[in-house]
Amino acid sequence: MKNYEAIYEKNLNALRIANFQLWKQLSDFQENSRFEPTPQNEYFDILDTLTNQFFYNDVSSVMEKNLRFFNQYTEQPFLYFFGIGNGYIIKQLLDQTKQTITVTEPSLELLFIALHLEDFSTFLQDRRLQLFLADELEFAPLVSYLNQDVRIYYARLYNLHLGAPIYQALFEEAYIKTNKLFVDAMEFIITNSGNDIKDALMGLEHHIYNIPRMVAGTQFQEFIKHKNADTVIMVSTGPSLTKQLPLLKEIQNHATIICADSALRILYAHDITPDICVSLERIPYVAELFIDLPSSYKQKVVFVRASLEHKSVFPTLEGCKDILVLRPYKYNTLFGLEPYGILCSGTSVANMAHELSAFMDYKTCIIIGQDLAYASDGNTHSKGHILGEKDSSISEKEEKIQIPAYGGEGIVYTNRTWQLFRNGLIQTVDATKNRMLTINATEGGARIDGTKELSFKEAIELYVTKSTCKTPLKLPKTSKKEAKKYYTLVCEQIDTILKEGEVLQKKFEEAFLTLAKTCKKLEKLPEKKQLKVFSEKKIIKLLNLISNTRGIMEENLYFKKFYWELMQSLVVHYELELARIKCIKPNSQEDNTLKALNWIFNHSHYFYTIAGGIDNVIFTIKKAREESLEELPKSLGFLLKR
Repeated sequence: MKNYEAIYEKNLNALRIANFQLWKQLSDFQENSRFEPTPQNEYFDILDTLTNQFFYNDVSSVMEKNLRFFNQYTEQPFLYFFGIGNGYIIKQLLDQTKQTITVTEPSLELLFIALHLEDFSTFLQDRRLQLFLADELEFAPLVSYLNQDVRIYYARLYNLHLGAPIYQALFEEAYIKTNKLFVDAMEFIITNSGNDIKDALMGLEHHIYNIPRMVAGTQFQEFIKHKNADTVIMVSTGPSLTKQLPLLKEIQNHATIICADSALRILYAHDITPDICVSLERIPYVAELFIDLPSSYKQKVVFVRASLEHKSVFPTLEGCKDILVLRPYKYNTLFGLEPYGILCSGTSVANMAHELSAFMDYKTCIIIGQDLAYASDGNTHSKGHILGEKDSSISEKEEKIQIPAYGGEGIVYTNRTWQLFRNGLIQTVDATKNRMLTINATEGGARIDGTKELSFKEAIELYVTKSTCKTPLKLPKTSKKEAKKYYTLVCEQIDTILKEGEVLQKKFEEAFLTLAKTCKKLEKLPEKKQLKVFSEKKIIKLLNLISNTRGIMEENLYFKKFYWELMQSLVVHYELELARIKCIKPNSQEDNTLKALNWIFNHSHYFYTIAGGIDNVIFTIKKAREESLEELPKSLGFLLKR
C-alpha cells in the first residue's frame, strides 16, 4: 500500500528546488476541505463536496479511455493541461514518454491532493513537469517560460487539455483566462521574431553603416552611471498626454524626463525640455520628427538612439548629444561592443524608455501618455502629434480588441499593434520590478499589469522632490584610441562573419540541390505512387543529409548567433510546420514513409530559403560597409589610420 505522506514529502522536497514559491504555499497548506479523494479499485476519484459531483464517476473507465486518447500525442514533446485531477494520467504520460508537461492548476487544494497520490518528484527535479497556479499565472513570466529551447516551434500544436472534464465547468473563467494567456504569450514570441526579413536586413545595413559614429560617440555603459535625479518621468504620446502637460512643465526641473521621439515637438510646443529623447525606428521618417525643431533646443537634449536607425537622422541632430546603442539581437553580441550598450528588448519606443530608466538605476519611473488604446472620441494620439490626433495610418477597419481599462473599471479598445506594445511593456515592468517602482499615471487608456496606478498629481507629491533641482546629464567622451580599438575589432569580426557566411551558404545550397532533385521526381506524382519511387535506403540517405545539415544550424556559432537571428522572420514559419510534421504519429509503414517524404519536401524549400537568406545578408553587409567608408566624415578619419 502506498505511503501517501511519504509521497507528498518527496514531491515537496523536489518542489523546493523547482518552484520555491509553490513549495512555500503547499508547506503552509494544512488539509483539504472542499475536495475529497475517494478510492475506487486501483484509482482515486475526487468528490467536490460543494456541488456533490465526482470528477470522473467511473474512474477506471475514464483513466483507460484517457490513456488511449493521449496515445495520439506521444510524438509531441510538450503538452499543456488545465488541472492535475488525480494526477494519474499525467504520471503515466511522464513515465511512458519523454514529454515535458505543463500543468496550470486553479485550486491549491487539488494540487495538494494530487501530490499525495502520485510521486512526481523525479519529473519536478528534471523540469519535465512544470506546475503553475492559475490565479498567479502572468503574461511576462509566461513569455520567458515559453521562450525556452525550441518550445515555441510547437505553438501550432498547442492545446490546453483538461485534467478532468469537470474542470471546465467548475473553473470556467480561470480556464478561459489561462488559455488566452498561453495563446497571447505564444503569439507575442512569434510576432517578436519579426514578420519581414526586409526589416531585419534594413536594420543590419544601417547598423553596419553607423558603426564608425557609434564607436566614436559616448559609451552607453558610461552614460548610464550619471543620472540626475531619483525619479524619472516617461512621456509617450497617447491622447491623455495633453492634460498632463501643465503639471509636467511645472515640475520639469525636479525630475528626469525621458520622452519618445514623437513626443519631442509636443514638449517643445509647451516649453518643456526633456533630458533624454529615445528613438528606435529604422525608417527615414524618424528624421522628420526632429528636422524643424531649433538646434538650440535640441542641443539641450541627449538623444539615445538604436544603432539601426537610418543615416538621414544624423544631419537633423548635427551638434547634438547623440548616443547610439545596440538592440538585444543575438547577432549584435558578435561585434564585441558591450560598452556601447544593449537596449530595448521590446518592440516600442516606450519599452526603450522604460528599460533605459531601469539601467540608469532610477528608483521610480512615472509613466504618462501611455494609453495604448483608442480614446472615447476615437483619437489615437495627443494634440500636436506629427501624425495628427487620429493617425490615418491606423486603419478604421483594423480589428479592435477589448482589454481592461486604466484603473481596472470597464474596458477600452486597442488593436493588435498596441496590444503587442502593451505586452512588451508588461514584460519590461515585470523584469525590473525588484529594482524600480513603475507608476502608471496616464489616467486613461489601458491598464498595464504590474504598474502602480496613481494620478499624475499624486505620483509627483509622493515621488518628486521639489526642493532640489536636477543638473544637466553628463556625457563621458570616448578617447580616439579606444574608439579606434573597437572599430578595428569590429572590422575583423565582420571579415570573419562574411567568410563563415560564404561557407554556410554553399553548404545549404548543396543540400537544397540534392533534395530538389528528389522532390522534382516526386512532386507531379500522386501520393500513393510517391511511395514506390525511392527505396528505403535512398530515403534514409536523404534523411541523414537533412540531419547533418540541421546539425550545422545547431552547432555553428555564426549561423546560430548571426545568420539565423537575421533570418528568423523568414524561417520560423518553416520550423513551425516542421514541428507539426515531426509530431505526426504514423500508424503503418506507409504512413511512416509519407512522413519521411513530407520531411524531405519541406526541407528542400527550407534550405533553399536559408541559402538565399545568407546570400542576402552577405550582400547587405558588403554594401553597407562600402557606403560607410565612402561617406565617412573627415572628423572620423582617424579610425582608418594605421
